Amino acid sequence: MTKSNPGNFFEDFTPGQQIAHATPRTLSEADAALNIALTGARHAIFSGDSFAQDCGLPGAPIDPLLVFHTVFGKTVPDISLNAVANLGYAEGRFLIPVYPGDTLNAVSEVIGLKANSNGKTGVVTVRTTGFNQDECRRANWRCRRALISQTTIGRSLALRTLLRTTRSAKRSTTLMA
Repeated sequence: MTKSNPGNFFEDFTPGQQIAHATPRTLSEADAALNIALTGARHAIFSGDSFAQDCGLPGAPIDPLLVFHTVFGKTVPDISLNAVANLGYAEGRFLIPVYPGDTLNAVSEVIGLKANSNGKTGVVTVRTTGFNQDECRRANWRCRRALISQTTIGRSLALRTLLRTTRSAKRSTTLMA
C-alpha cells in the first residue's frame, strides 16, 4: 500500500522556508464537547458560558489543548509524515481565545536543519503559528523538532558528502603531520 501524499523528506526542507498548511478546520461546540468527554477536562472556563461570561469573555472558549492538537494536526502532512519521531515542542503560547465557529489554519517556518551522521535522518526545527479566519494569530510554538527520514537518494548524497568530508579531514591531518 502506498501513501497518496509521500510527504517531505529531510532534504526537501530549507532554512527560512514558509509552509502554508492546507485544509483549514472549523471548531464547533460538538468538537469542544467531544474533547471534554474524551479527555475528562473539567476546567470551568471551557465548560460553561455563564462562568466564562462572569470572567469577562463572551462565552466559553475552546480548550487550548484542542486548539494545539488541531493546529499541530494541520502540519503533519507537510512536516512530519516521514518522521521517525517528534522530539519536542517549546515555548507554546495561546495568544487569544478560540471560540466555537472559529476556523483555524497553520503556517510553519523552517528555522533549523541538522543532518545526523548516520546519513539516514535529520532534525528539522520549525516555528508554527495558528491563525483564525480573520488571520489573527491564536497560538504559536517557537519550535518543534522532528527526526525526519531522508530519501534513498538523499541518504546516498549525505553519505557521499560525509565520506568526502572525512577523507578531506584525513588528508589535511596527514599533510600537517
